[in-house]
Amino acid sequence: MKKRIRFRWIALGIFLAALVIFVGKCISLYPVYPDFKKEVRSYDQIQQALQNHPEICMPDLSDLSLTNEHFSLRLSDRTLFSHPDGYQISGRDKIHFSVEVSYVLDCEKVSLDFSSYEYTYRGIPLKRSHFLAEENMIFTSNAILFSLGSYAYSFEASYDHSNLTESEIAALDSAIQTSLLELVYPVVDSYLDS
Repeated sequence: MKKRIRFRWIALGIFLAALVIFVGKCISLYPVYPDFKKEVRSYDQIQQALQNHPEICMPDLSDLSLTNEHFSLRLSDRTLFSHPDGYQISGRDKIHFSVEVSYVLDCEKVSLDFSSYEYTYRGIPLKRSHFLAEENMIFTSNAILFSLGSYAYSFEASYDHSNLTESEIAALDSAIQTSLLELVYPVVDSYLDS
């Protein structure tokens, strides 16, 4: 009789342990963040979340007067136990000819191939990307791509060029290029000086 009771307790214990393991696995594998990113409210929250990641360098946004800002943390996984390993910042600014320019500043843990690059800054290859949409497309995009350690950075600015002349587009592209470089250089300096 005692053996039967002992056997029932052992069987119950095994069943409960299996149930706890199953529930734990379900919770840990459930995709809480389907896009591998988590929205945050401010730049300060991004800095606070990434303070234990000195290899991730943040841009200085003080020269931009961004409106309609969106801040996100890039995550290592989609589960509840994922940790931040990058960021994405977007917003709009009017910098030249009162044209609204959309900025997207992105950092994620991925390696990029920079076998072809246009120039370097302090030994870091910088790749410039320029896209002027033709026929029925009204957007122009400028971007600077670079890699620091195991993180890839993409700083991009785009705008509607439908009401601009070719000379105004060229002047705006030059102003945007300068603006993007002013965001890139401190990030590279911060990485190399740390």
